[in-house]
Amino acid sequence: MRLAILAPAVSITALLCPLALWADTLAIDSAPSSVTVYPRGAQVTRSTTVTLPQGTHDLVLADLPQYIDPARISVRLAGAQLQSVSFRDRNQPPAPDQDTPQITAARNAVKVAQTTLDALDDRISLTRIAVEAAKAQTEFLTALGTSDTLPTDVGTLRDLSQMIGDQTLAAGQSAQKARTSMRTLTLEREDRAKDVQDAQSALDALLTADQDRTRLTLTAIAAQAGEATLEVSYQVDGAVWYPVYNLRLTTGDTPALEMERGAEVAQNSGEDWNAVSLTLATVQPSGQTWPSEIYSDLRRIEDPVSPKARVTSEAVMGAAADMATPAPVMEAPTVAIAMLDGPSVQYAFPRPVNVANGADEVRIALDTVDFAPDVYALAVPLRDDVAYRMARVTNTTGEQLLGSGFATAFVDGQMVGQFDFAPVAAGEEVDIAFGPIETLRLNRVRLNRNEADRGIISRSSEINEATRIDIENTGNTPWRVELFDRVPVTEQEDLEIDWSAQPAPTVTDHEDRRGILMWDMTLAAGEQSSVTLNVEMNWPEGKVLR
Repeated sequence: MRLAILAPAVSITALLCPLALWADTLAIDSAPSSVTVYPRGAQVTRSTTVTLPQGTHDLVLADLPQYIDPARISVRLAGAQLQSVSFRDRNQPPAPDQDTPQITAARNAVKVAQTTLDALDDRISLTRIAVEAAKAQTEFLTALGTSDTLPTDVGTLRDLSQMIGDQTLAAGQSAQKARTSMRTLTLEREDRAKDVQDAQSALDALLTADQDRTRLTLTAIAAQAGEATLEVSYQVDGAVWYPVYNLRLTTGDTPALEMERGAEVAQNSGEDWNAVSLTLATVQPSGQTWPSEIYSDLRRIEDPVSPKARVTSEAVMGAAADMATPAPVMEAPTVAIAMLDGPSVQYAFPRPVNVANGADEVRIALDTVDFAPDVYALAVPLRDDVAYRMARVTNTTGEQLLGSGFATAFVDGQMVGQFDFAPVAAGEEVDIAFGPIETLRLNRVRLNRNEADRGIISRSSEINEATRIDIENTGNTPWRVELFDRVPVTEQEDLEIDWSAQPAPTVTDHEDRRGILMWDMTLAAGEQSSVTLNVEMNWPEGKVLR
């Protein structure tokens, strides 16, 4: 195993040598103190100070997470000379009890609750025995009263009958008393069983870390007695963070957009992070760190191949086998793609943060960013029957707005929907949707479609199509509307397409998308507007339009 060590110069021989037999062993009590979480994975650091007598010592950290790569551990030791490092993740010697006072108290609470429940179960068992004993006594007396060997003396029979009656009554009363007591104890048992369950749940909430641990032993030499500062850092894979956004749009004469940025953090590293100094980073260490290379573009020329009328697949395969194999061409290697582009942004939190292993999903507030949005309506009558409220903003934060699968939109305090938020580079303009505008109604009507041949001697076919697009503002608020529609396009010379629109579109081939038209219009309250599209397509006789 390889171990990365960042310490004063230590020779490879010293690092690989056996642990010194004369070294004193000191158990180091440490816990994660600072954590940097990446989109996938985290860097965990433990820092602690230990007082060392003069001489050679083994410093043992017995509670590192089990599944960490020894090659991704770095160790710094100030105040003493680091000699060697030993890493063990299996077949470990018994570790001393290092339970916290809270865990010890929780274990004791489970024991007390279980002892109380066991004592109650014993009482229920004794009561059940009393019921069975009374039942057996009653059955015996009943059998005695019907025996064929009863005495014939009247006085004796009278006394025997009285005894059977008294004892049967006493046995019945005892049985009834025991059954009543057992019902009471059974009801009480439900409460005591819940006490055990609650105590165990409280203990489980504290025991979120894995029980299997990794043992790290450092051999150090202290030239003189004093304090040494130990810092151990390691990478874990079981951690993740992702941004969460609340986008709050305020309408009116001066619209405003407030972006509340937060972060969701979770980890399954094998240990709890209690009161750690937490930093979130946007860079992905496991992604691509070196730029890609390009290789020579090797081209060659060959004699032209005479065309053949028909060639079977077998012939093609045979001809390929007979050809000389060309010189190999180097191809660019496949590389991993970084999760996030752009410069790294880090968010450091001023207060300690707790994230339990495999249990907590912690949401942390980052900051709030204000934008001055251009609010307008976007209408796509080809697909929708209402327009949608949009806010166009420019990212003026000076940093990339990270992509998020958890963005919630609000308009004047009312939630209108949730959506995926795509990354936005610094200085980039972005449009954000804030739900439908029910008062902006859309209608798209095909007025006519003529599709026919131009007579028997004609060598071409054609389609004439007319479409009317209606938009009506039934509300009390005027809207600036960007209306989108399309006309067909072609790359074939034989297919002729002509179109016209009334009124003419503001933009054709919007954002370099061929055939996409956009009208920028203003619609007053109660106003209606229409757009008419005419399209004519002609193609040669015998061809089929797709």
